[in-house]
Amino acid sequence: MSVNNNLQTGQGRIRVAQFTASGSWTAPAGVYAVQVLAVGGGGGGGGVNTTTTNVATSGGGGGGGVFDGILPVVPGTTYTVTIATGGNGATSGAAAGSNGGNTTFGSLMTAPGGQGGASTTNGAVTAPTTNPGGSSGGWGYGTSSASWVGN
Repeated sequence: MSVNNNLQTGQGRIRVAQFTASGSWTAPAGVYAVQVLAVGGGGGGGGVNTTTTNVATSGGGGGGGVFDGILPVVPGTTYTVTIATGGNGATSGAAAGSNGGNTTFGSLMTAPGGQGGASTTNGAVTAPTTNPGGSSGGWGYGTSSASWVGN
């Protein structure tokens, strides 16, 4: 986390705390609200496996959810900040990517992670678990010939 206490606007002072890794933040005396911009981790892409008998296609992972708003805080209270990581891409064909993680500010808000991308081999779908709030991962379609349609 880095803190910049030198920004000033009008007669007030703005303090900025930027988190690039998980940590904690304590609300200073006299601070009763904070503006938070948070992004959940993106989902990993699905696997691709193409052989002479199988064609697998996959979709990219979905983007993480975004939160941008003002949250009430209590002066002197310490809040745990969790910064999400992106989901892992599939390491083999016909496997789904993993979901992205959630970014949180204490129990006050959650920016959910995106869903991992699905993989399809000869019409059989391997889908990731659902992840509410972040965007859905992409899907593919495969047949025994080399034709496919993705979205």
